[in-house]
Amino acid sequence: MFICQIHYQIRNELYLAGIRNSLDKLASHNPHWGYQLTAKDTSPQDEAHFSIFDMTECLTKEAFLSHGIADQPRSLILLKAAQKELMSALVLGSRCSILCVDEVHFNMRELIDTVMKKKHYLSVLTTRHQTITLPTSPVALTRAESMILDYLWQGRSGVDISKVLFRSEKTISTHKRSIMRKLNVTTDLELRKCIQHYENKKMDVVN
Repeated sequence: MFICQIHYQIRNELYLAGIRNSLDKLASHNPHWGYQLTAKDTSPQDEAHFSIFDMTECLTKEAFLSHGIADQPRSLILLKAAQKELMSALVLGSRCSILCVDEVHFNMRELIDTVMKKKHYLSVLTTRHQTITLPTSPVALTRAESMILDYLWQGRSGVDISKVLFRSEKTISTHKRSIMRKLNVTTDLELRKCIQHYENKKMDVVN
């Protein structure tokens, strides 16, 4: 059984509880995967697969740099959506991964898979600092693709969706690739931003 070692420096108990709840849910769906969440101050010498830092009270990049956080994808920074200046500075000039605590949905499995591969993770609200070309004409999705798109918007993983729809993970993955091709996106981040765009348009119509 693989145990993911995660260190944290999180002062806000609500944020810590949210992280722990997401990890518990991931572990419950993956019997061969577990985690150990440890306060960084109590285990400074132990090696972690990644570390989480609560920077929600930090206002400037200079203040952020004073904390001495390693500039690498396995340093996951928690920020608020209101920290626009700092978020923009880190997105454009840092290799740290970023999770916005104001996210309605985020995929913990995707987050962990990304940082474990030493790749730069940016959550949905963080990606507003990046631009993608959205389709200008309506996209024709099949009924199955539309259902899967709705589940992806909810933050469901491929494993979750396959269980709900009683389809294999391979089938779900094939539908997802078809959706991405039709929406003209190549990464999960671009797909999430595209989904967010269309959901916002739906809300505008309803309101």
